[in-house]
Amino acid sequence: KELSDDELDMDVTAKLYTDAAAKKFAVDAKVDLEGSELAANAWIDEEDIIVQCEDLLDDAYGISLKELQENLEDSAVLEMIGIDMDELTASMELVSEMEIDEKTMLALQEDTTELVEKVLKQFAKSVQEYAEIEKGKKELSFNGEKVNTKTIEITVDGEQLAEIIYEMAEYLSESKDLSALLEEYVVLIE
Repeated sequence: KELSDDELDMDVTAKLYTDAAAKKFAVDAKVDLEGSELAANAWIDEEDIIVQCEDLLDDAYGISLKELQENLEDSAVLEMIGIDMDELTASMELVSEMEIDEKTMLALQEDTTELVEKVLKQFAKSVQEYAEIEKGKKELSFNGEKVNTKTIEITVDGEQLAEIIYEMAEYLSESKDLSALLEEYVVLIE
């Protein structure tokens, strides 16, 4: 848990813009590591993800979620990250052929959703405890449409980030809900 004397001088700031009802989100993120800054922006809706990072990319890049699967199958991206499309397809077919009854699948979905909600609540609690948070409202232009959003700006330094990560790791390692979920359902996947 303790940071060494050689700890990194790092600050992370993320500003989240949400219009949850319309399922539209935007994120402005900035990492300052030892005086070097990297900033990125992302815009997300049900159909597209658009990412911009002037320090790394020459332009904004977008992904059409509707076309992602078919485009990914024909792209070199999977090969570049070491995923064999034939193996991925075979694995997906194997999972789809697994004989898990509907009642068990619904229970798994319900238990997983419940666990994710608990983990997210703990994460939010940890962030609130260690980070600097500012809330507000802002109107953004999103794919040519004006969207009223709620804003949340979260700033954490390296030590605060380490505290959040440590607390989350500790929470997950002690989670009886996670242990129970794994004990009950991992046999289905093996």
